[in-house]
Amino acid sequence: MDESVFYTPSTATDAAELSFLASIRSNKSHVQFRQCTANAASITGTGQGHRLFVACPEKALVQVYLWGKESPEQKMAVPEELTSLLWVHIFGAGFLVGGGKSGRLYVWELASGYLLSAREAHYQEVSCLEVSHDGQVLVSGGKDSRVLIWRLADLIQFSPDPLPKPVHVLTNHSLPITSIALTKGISNDIKLFTSSLDGEVRHYNVSSGELLTTFIFGEPVNALAVDPAQRYLYAGLSSGTIRLVPLFIVNHKNQLESNTGCGKLVSATSADDPESQFAITSHQDSPVTCLQVSADGGLLVSADSAGKVFVNDIVSRQVARQLRDCSGPISTLRLLINDLERVEPSDLSTKSSTPRILPNLKRSLISDTEISKHDISIPAAGTPEGDIGSLTSDNEHLREQFDLRGFLNQVRKEHAVYQINTEEEADVDQPVQQQQNTDETASTQQYASQLKEMTKAYNELRRVHQDLYSEHLKLLDRD
Repeated sequence: MDESVFYTPSTATDAAELSFLASIRSNKSHVQFRQCTANAASITGTGQGHRLFVACPEKALVQVYLWGKESPEQKMAVPEELTSLLWVHIFGAGFLVGGGKSGRLYVWELASGYLLSAREAHYQEVSCLEVSHDGQVLVSGGKDSRVLIWRLADLIQFSPDPLPKPVHVLTNHSLPITSIALTKGISNDIKLFTSSLDGEVRHYNVSSGELLTTFIFGEPVNALAVDPAQRYLYAGLSSGTIRLVPLFIVNHKNQLESNTGCGKLVSATSADDPESQFAITSHQDSPVTCLQVSADGGLLVSADSAGKVFVNDIVSRQVARQLRDCSGPISTLRLLINDLERVEPSDLSTKSSTPRILPNLKRSLISDTEISKHDISIPAAGTPEGDIGSLTSDNEHLREQFDLRGFLNQVRKEHAVYQINTEEEADVDQPVQQQQNTDETASTQQYASQLKEMTKAYNELRRVHQDLYSEHLKLLDRD
């Protein structure tokens, strides 16, 4: 299994600055995108039919790139400059979530371009967005030092009333939020890590919003990543150092125990690790901006403000590979599992070789009229891969597969056959039942006769015993 890393700069000295998608285990470069500087970017996957969405800096514009093409395929105007961007696939459809410079949170349906939600979320710009592995939970962080936990289903509802509200509002940080990391697992066991310029990392339970642990680094933390097995927390610092914090430690009884929970304070400063055994220093003095961990937990991909990207071996703490540099700070870095040979069945591709053009993103909220005319595009089971039609066409396809009238007739026939078989079995079993009843009556009479004889014998034995006891008493009186 190979993994690829996509990374893009936030600013560039060259107008034709490139963004790259390259393998982290070899020197192979899969694809590159031109004129691609971004406040944030989100890629849907690797392979034919996938797209890259880029939030342009200092412009209320989103550029869309098609896999295999270096130049933008589409340019879409949005309500304001977006400072964070995230593609989400849930309920069989694709959605684009954007955080604005004003602090608003936007959600678009990509199949129609409708703006489903425009929510006042943060008091200052949205700095980061992250979604849980199951697509149910969305977490947003802002420069107002707040972290909001949302149910994504609440944000994609069509009705504007009532306005969706966050499930939890976390206000433990005192300076802007810089990064968010979520663990994988079932909904009730997802853990959230948040970093801030205040030099602290907070550890929460997503379902309850409870603060579990506070990690103190003593300097601004710019990036976070969590080991897939939750063995280590990785923090990229403004000094260029990457700190490794073990989430499990060996106690004095030589037993493994958790290093988190119950509101615990954990110090992870340089003074706690003077020999740098839990530090990676490949970036030297350039502030670390992004971190990602490979699926097997063996490699840590990091990027910095100088445009350098390193693949670090976690065990040896050494650089395993350096990727091609960018001319500006890296703003987005994502790891993807390679799937370059197969076209993904998604709402972004069609069964033809040429993916369709996406509708432009709307700048105003969806209206009641648009809701009433809206056909939800959800692929039905059995449809060709990548074929996305309206709800009506899906129902027609389902009717061809499932004939309700024929099904009811079949049930009636089976019921009639069952009744006939039941009656025949009753006719056959009736003489047998009568014979069984006759045998049971004879057995009962026999047992009753035996009981009567035993009762008579017991009474006779009791009478003899009483006579003998009376004679015994008489003999005692004579003596």
